[in-house]
Amino acid sequence: MLRNICFIILMGLLLFTSCSKDDAEPNIPVIKLELLDLVNEIRSQGYNCNGTYFSPVEQLTWNDKLYKAAQLHAEDMSENNYFSHNSADGRTPQNRIAEQDYNWRAFGENIAYGFNSAQGVLNAWLSSDGHCRNIMKREFSEIGIGYAEKGHYWVQVFGHPR
Repeated sequence: MLRNICFIILMGLLLFTSCSKDDAEPNIPVIKLELLDLVNEIRSQGYNCNGTYFSPVEQLTWNDKLYKAAQLHAEDMSENNYFSHNSADGRTPQNRIAEQDYNWRAFGENIAYGFNSAQGVLNAWLSSDGHCRNIMKREFSEIGIGYAEKGHYWVQVFGHPR
């Protein structure tokens, strides 16, 4: 009897420890998964962006092409010490998304730097009208998030495919 109880407890512990966020989304780094979860929580509740209320909208799904566009831009800004939606070589968000073969019907981009946590950068974006609107736009269904640790550069690329 004691042996059976120990076996059940051991199996429960194995199941509990093997079902983490990392297992659910193996290709998404933890800090980016945290931001994705926070964004989707806001979207599911609705939000007041500087006086304009946005009703709850569908959650965003992760897209690897948008992620790559976002990550490369975050790394480029970090490595070349600039902060802009346009790359130092003149490429626009539209160019960077197209380079990843993402065929979009709608897209948007949020950038930030200096925030060392997902919650911190989200709070900043939510207090900025344009960034908040991007987070809440029902036209967007997918997201990729880039983060460069040096300088804490963040990029969100939103999209909706054709």
